[in-house]
Amino acid sequence: MEYELLNPLVGFTIGILVGCLGIGGGALMMPYLLYGVHLEPIMAVGTDLAVAAGMKMLGAFEHARLGTVDWPRVGWLALGSVPGIALVSAGLLSVVGIVVGIVVGIVVAIVVGIVVGIVL
Repeated sequence: MEYELLNPLVGFTIGILVGCLGIGGGALMMPYLLYGVHLEPIMAVGTDLAVAAGMKMLGAFEHARLGTVDWPRVGWLALGSVPGIALVSAGLLSVVGIVVGIVVGIVVAIVVGIVVGIVL
């Protein structure tokens, strides 16, 4: 319950950073959901994806409005990414939560390292 009031502030902060830096919100949201709110790894993944869907949809509409979307490239990228997401999502449902947590932790550490390297 004590985190309920903190959630909008964390979400707002992450939204600002994603909008300014263009980095994936998952690199910021997942550590909060796992270590701040103490969600189970699979619940953190689902929660993060649901929040990210809204952020990405708004960002995509704005970039489409500005004419800054390479639509042919979107199609080609989706051709590979959509099946990849489907395969991973199906696999996540059968993987034990601790394994998901380890994989998410490794990915978050790599992304944070990359972002820090880019920013610095």
